[in-house]
Amino acid sequence: MPSRRKAGQQQPGLDPFQSPLWPTLFADPDLAQSLLGHQGWLCLRADLELQVEQRGGGIIHNVPLTEQMTAEQNYQRGFISACELLLELSEDLKRWKEGSK
Repeated sequence: MPSRRKAGQQQPGLDPFQSPLWPTLFADPDLAQSLLGHQGWLCLRADLELQVEQRGGGIIHNVPLTEQMTAEQNYQRGFISACELLLELSEDLKRWKEGSK
């Protein structure tokens, strides 16, 4: 079984000044910081946190009984994962700035 990279580890051969997750956004760190400091981002973040909380409860407490319910639950998991990626954006930028110094 292939080993998984730990959080914050760069893949071999990648440019250390380019973010593997957010290469376009982090190409201009000032622009990325501006986005994260904007009031609209804070509102979006609050909505994302609410979505994760609401959708996560259904995954934990509902056992899928049919293939359609399983598919819906898998969709919800993917949605939550995407929200979590965005919620971690400010931490990713912080780690990327520290690692690219």
